Amino acid sequence: MHITKIELEDIKSHVQGKYEFERGTTAITGANGSGKTTIIEAIAWALFDLLDYKKDDFVRRGAKKGVVRVNFQSGLDEREYSIYRDTGTGYYVYDVQLKMRIAEKKEEVARFLWQHLGVEAGTDLEALFRRAIGVPQGTFTAIFLETPAERKKAFDKLLKVEEYRQGAEKLRETARYVESQINAVNVRIGRAEGELSRFELVETEHKNLAAQANDLAENLEKLNREVSDKKETVKKFDETESAVNELKSARDKLESENQRAEFVQKQRENEKNLAFAATEKIKLVENDYKTYIAAVSELKNLETLRGERDKIRAELNRIENQIVSAKAEQKGGGENLKKVEEARESIVKIEPQVREQENLEKQREILRNDLANAKAAETQISSFEEKLKRLRDELSEINGKIKNAEEKSAGVENLENMQKRDREITGEI
Repeated sequence: MHITKIELEDIKSHVQGKYEFERGTTAITGANGSGKTTIIEAIAWALFDLLDYKKDDFVRRGAKKGVVRVNFQSGLDEREYSIYRDTGTGYYVYDVQLKMRIAEKKEEVARFLWQHLGVEAGTDLEALFRRAIGVPQGTFTAIFLETPAERKKAFDKLLKVEEYRQGAEKLRETARYVESQINAVNVRIGRAEGELSRFELVETEHKNLAAQANDLAENLEKLNREVSDKKETVKKFDETESAVNELKSARDKLESENQRAEFVQKQRENEKNLAFAATEKIKLVENDYKTYIAAVSELKNLETLRGERDKIRAELNRIENQIVSAKAEQKGGGENLKKVEEARESIVKIEPQVREQENLEKQREILRNDLANAKAAETQISSFEEKLKRLRDELSEINGKIKNAEEKSAGVENLENMQKRDREITGEI
């Protein structure tokens, strides 16, 4: 923090005072009673809440209220702030750039000052000023005359001993972490040496697997071509099967229509026989009815007999209509019979195709089995390819470890001992 300006209004001997400070060492001079100490007291009161006497004694005689403004540049964010305090209740922090108050009341101002002075929250600002910043004359060495516990308590806060102690603890943790990393690197070096000894075996195995992979790739290509050819054949068989299924469905449909037509024909024949029988009965009833009309023509119930005659005629008309319908249905049944005959001829024609379809289905089953075998071979090839890829990755990792081991072993002084140890390990393996 750098105090840039102090303004005093009606503070002790200062009616209106304004003092600006540049960076560096500043000396305040003047005659006794000119107000040199008042400037320091104003800083202590505004920034550190320290005033050794009553506010009324801090106000210039005859004035009602005194005002102190302290402008400073913060070391936290390099911005300029102004602390305003008067002998009444006014106490706030003013942001010069934003032109607004950013903290008011004593508690908020104290939290702001702790942050920008770089001290811990809760620090006694009054004691800090008395012991380290604004030490009164003749009391600079007073703290050295106190007990060791009091001196430690005062100087630990000023010198931030606790922060250094915490930093040392963190450095110990860092040292332990570095040591553990060194041990882990040594373990990895040992593993790399072990893996290096089996490099030749891995390389031989890799060559064998590469040769097997090439053979499998060639077999796979042949199988792929065979599968493509067989897929085309299966596609043709599927098309033929679809056509045969359509013909079968048409045959079934025609058979059902034939059965239905035969049933309708039988039903219409029965109805026709019934109609003929009814006609014969009507003829007999008609003769009896004429005889009866001649006999009872003179009777008064002629109207009743006429009604009966009308009923008989209506029944006769209904029967005649049934006869006509039966004849029409008989004609339709003949057409259905004709369709049935045509369907039978179609069925006879497609029977060779049905037999051919059965043969095609058998061939399709054989091709499906071949396709399943080809897929199994393809799965086996995929597993070989994965194994080959894994071995290639292991070989690349081993090469990297060999390179790292060579780089790390380049700076070792006792190279002969390491080579001897390498030969011993190789012999044990």
